[in-house]
Amino acid sequence: MAPDPAASPPPVPDSSLPAAGGWRKRWKQLRRHPVFPLLVFVVLAQIVRDNYPFSHYPMYCNPTSRPLPFQYLADRNQQPLPVVWHTGVTPSRVGKKFGYHKSQLIEEDIKQAKKENRDPRPESDFKPEAGHDVLVFLRKQSLLRKPHRHLPEDVLLMEVTLSFAEDGFKENHKVVGRLR
Repeated sequence: MAPDPAASPPPVPDSSLPAAGGWRKRWKQLRRHPVFPLLVFVVLAQIVRDNYPFSHYPMYCNPTSRPLPFQYLADRNQQPLPVVWHTGVTPSRVGKKFGYHKSQLIEEDIKQAKKENRDPRPESDFKPEAGHDVLVFLRKQSLLRKPHRHLPEDVLLMEVTLSFAEDGFKENHKVVGRLR
């Protein structure tokens, strides 16, 4: 049979509209493009922001005006000692251990104060004892190292408090523990 000349020709697809399954083809092309990983990274970075564990510096995302304390080891002349070389313990771990011991002592005092119906002692009262506990721990770690790496006989745990004053930054050095 011959085609009917009066019949209309078949419709021509509109090239401005993607054909069915066209988005899949474009998605595959986009995934293979060298810029695709960068696009994924940008989107993820905007979602995650500066939150741990995706940032090594989450402490810098929310600055505070409160004084910032940190601890370090010193000899009897208050000269800093290389804590990692002497003990194998990092400076950040020294500060964390000090904070942990201090908070444990504070918690015990709060419980005892409730039993005795008295006010808890101020936080500063616990620093020398917590400092001594940390120094005892560091001395033990030092004795596990080679003999020429042991801590000196008289060692101090120093606390530096950095604060912002009207004329700039201010440092306050204080001995918080001593071990002889």
